[in-house]
Amino acid sequence: MTFARLAKILAIVLVAFALWRARSPEAPVHIVVLALPGASSDLFTGGAQATTLAKGPIAVPPATTGTAFWRRLFAAADDAGRDPGELEPVWAQGRSSVRIVSVPSSLIAEDKASSGDVAFAGSSAGAVVESEDITSGRLPSPYDRAADSVAAAAATLGRDQWSDWITVDPLPPAAPKAPDGAGSSAAPPARPPAAQFQFARFGDSAYYFSPAYVFAASPVARRPFLRGKEREIRPLVAAHAIAVTKRRLDPSRELFANPRDGRPVIIFDTASEDTAAVFSPDTTPAGVLEQVRDAIAGEVALLRQADGPREIIVAIGGPTTTRPAETAAWYHIVTFSGAANADDRSSQPLDFEAARAMLRYALGFALDERARNQVPAALVRSAAIRSPVARPAVPESSHHQLSSWSAETLESVPGAFGSGH
Repeated sequence: MTFARLAKILAIVLVAFALWRARSPEAPVHIVVLALPGASSDLFTGGAQATTLAKGPIAVPPATTGTAFWRRLFAAADDAGRDPGELEPVWAQGRSSVRIVSVPSSLIAEDKASSGDVAFAGSSAGAVVESEDITSGRLPSPYDRAADSVAAAAATLGRDQWSDWITVDPLPPAAPKAPDGAGSSAAPPARPPAAQFQFARFGDSAYYFSPAYVFAASPVARRPFLRGKEREIRPLVAAHAIAVTKRRLDPSRELFANPRDGRPVIIFDTASEDTAAVFSPDTTPAGVLEQVRDAIAGEVALLRQADGPREIIVAIGGPTTTRPAETAAWYHIVTFSGAANADDRSSQPLDFEAARAMLRYALGFALDERARNQVPAALVRSAAIRSPVARPAVPESSHHQLSSWSAETLESVPGAFGSGH
């Protein structure tokens, strides 16, 4: 073998090694950002199999409302000089590398939040119904469209007990009127989706019917009006608010069904905020807070896949999505790796900009050196950025197998070889 031939082979090996080192590192974990508006830090627990990577308070800028806190936190590009409602969120169209579940409509511009299917069939506040109205079938709309199911459930429903979810079939849409002189070939309007509700017995002869929710496929969640109820039924209504949150988070069961889909996820769990609204302006009872804690723990358990890739949850809570930021903001990063629980890790406070940098890192956005240095070091060590920029989702069919580098391919790389080799 001549020296020139040996030098050429060595050059090929060096170029192959350089290209291998230059590739984007694969993400070793699934990342979930769990937003918990209105929840204090003690309501979050990762469970016995969780290891804490970092946790601590988040400093909120003075005079910040809850809405502004969440909108700026999840803004694709924050600008303190602009109205928070004008900031584009990280999940906006064109950034489909981020998946979202149950984002509150209060965090989305009205013109965008109002599009799509309606959130409720009828009132968003529910109704109080007497037992004689159930037996006679004289139910208010839209519950009258499920009168038989209501009567059957009421026959076995105990006091202070909620029924299962009952489906309300939608009313058929009115046929559109054809313009003068036109035929009847106009396409029929789309049939609206079905709605679901629960009802509970709270007295000798009184029942509370929840709003009838349209649990459509939209990732936007519109809040029912559950405040101002009679004090005696508030604990019941709070239990319903938690059940609604669980129902809306059902899609999270399938988030990691495809292990090849490594896109990060943003989930809003509003159980704490919704139950607090039921008792407002009073404080939420300790027993209800325990139910909220159990509900959040249940959601974390759903996210954990025992036989899947390792996962990291970045939980952020505190301010509500509507009122002034009264509850202190906090974060908690946990991973499920089978290691012992490390919840005694010392607190690492973050200012608001550092919290934004942490989220952007977790969601796969490019960071400059200053922002990257603000991210908790434990998160950087545990989760390599999959891509230097947020990217659109790649359809499954477009994934391809990596082929070995051939000598011909390497020789085609510009500058791979010097002249004479």
